[in-house]
Amino acid sequence: MDKNNIKEDLRTKILQEEYSPGDFLIERDLCELYGVSRTPMREVLFSLVNTGLVVKDKGKGFSVRALDLKLLFEVFEARESIEGMAARLCAHRLSSTGKVKLLELKRKLEDDSSVIHYSEAIALGRELHTLIISTTGNSLFLEFNEKLNNLAWLISTATRKVDTIEPKSREEHLNIINAILEGDDVLSEQYMREHIQNTFQSLIQATTPKYKLNIPLI
Repeated sequence: MDKNNIKEDLRTKILQEEYSPGDFLIERDLCELYGVSRTPMREVLFSLVNTGLVVKDKGKGFSVRALDLKLLFEVFEARESIEGMAARLCAHRLSSTGKVKLLELKRKLEDDSSVIHYSEAIALGRELHTLIISTTGNSLFLEFNEKLNNLAWLISTATRKVDTIEPKSREEHLNIINAILEGDDVLSEQYMREHIQNTFQSLIQATTPKYKLNIPLI
């Protein structure tokens, strides 16, 4: 198995929680698992550090990034800034192909004939956010968003445990879609920022009830 395949396999294992946040990635064990020497294995691990999924602790080796309040705040703060502006730009730059995709997402979100499972709701939400980012055509947004998406995957593990987040997100996603389809850049940005703030606040209140959030993200 080459380094790219090893990286993708390890990334998948982390996102599927085969390796949990805080778990150490033992180089010797990984070398044996993938049948490679230490040098290419370390290259893979350092490349995963660049994705945000893995951290390198001096003297302690590599481990899966653990979530804490500081990281949660930074991820959602960055998402609000980038995705708020992306939604504003999307309202102006949505192509005919993008409009078709957006309308299809809207149809799925509005479909009350079937219950959307959390995993499906998360997937639809991620698809929407990715579509909005890609519509901007801004290469730096895409680069930043790739790393944020990796961290968002770790956070989605926590959001799945909060049963009030996805139903509310569904309604907020529809508001964002409608504003973009109407070409309203101001509302598109406003709804996106509010959506990300609300998700953050719900997650914090459910997982850290003693923490008091008295200020907006930005």
